[in-house]
Amino acid sequence: MKLVVCVAFHFRKERLAYLSTVLESHKNFPCEVHEIILTNTANESEIQDIVSAAPSRSANYQWEVITVSNIPHGWVLTWAHKAIFKNIINNPAYTHFMYTEDDLAVAANNIQYWLHHRELLRPHGLYPSFIRVEWNSTINGWACSDVVQNIDLQTASKLFIAEGMHYYVNAPQPYQGLYLYDRELMLEHYASRTFDFNAFGVFEADYVGVPERANLALTFENVPDGFTSRNILNYSNKYKLLNYDSFVHHLPNTFADNPQAQGGKLPVLELIR
Repeated sequence: MKLVVCVAFHFRKERLAYLSTVLESHKNFPCEVHEIILTNTANESEIQDIVSAAPSRSANYQWEVITVSNIPHGWVLTWAHKAIFKNIINNPAYTHFMYTEDDLAVAANNIQYWLHHRELLRPHGLYPSFIRVEWNSTINGWACSDVVQNIDLQTASKLFIAEGMHYYVNAPQPYQGLYLYDRELMLEHYASRTFDFNAFGVFEADYVGVPERANLALTFENVPDGFTSRNILNYSNKYKLLNYDSFVHHLPNTFADNPQAQGGKLPVLELIR
């Protein structure tokens, strides 16, 4: 397995610590990794700061920094990875593709979770979802960054796979801040309108929402009947808890630390009812 990872890093010195944690996590993935850090800066000193934040290269982990220029707005940087994937999609050496925001600590167990459940979900036209979580010091526990309402198993879209007794459910807010695809899903994404910024990216004149739409990809494309999104979460029916391996830490705890924000307040232990 060879995974190419694109990380969008709009240069801000105070965010280098997040980037460093993210890249260090990727170095521990259970596969060969080619990391591409896409940034808006061409300043040599700032590029060096990015280089210094990156972990040492190894036989299974290589990285490079690419400056993206000639974009109409800084938020469009999140779309620059599409050109990278377009250039290498036909290279059979790459088996998997991941795009992520610069503050999500995707870990080795997340990758293993996705690979396992992808094979189970493939016949159903679905793929495994991650869920962003933050540490909420008020409740002294993990809370959902994006999901702000409970998942009601009586009404939510669900799937049961008898072989292995696996249960899955759609989240009401399926945003995950990243996507991980194998070659089959990546080719589907490439052939769809979701790959084209002009067709799918700009929906407000001031670019509101454009960064987030870059990682939606196939979330709402070719959704099977009876489901609300292509990505779906594995959970324990006995304990009514999500699979821990689907949790990805949103490092800044942006919403949990903001009392005015809706996100970051719903404890993951209380998400399913």
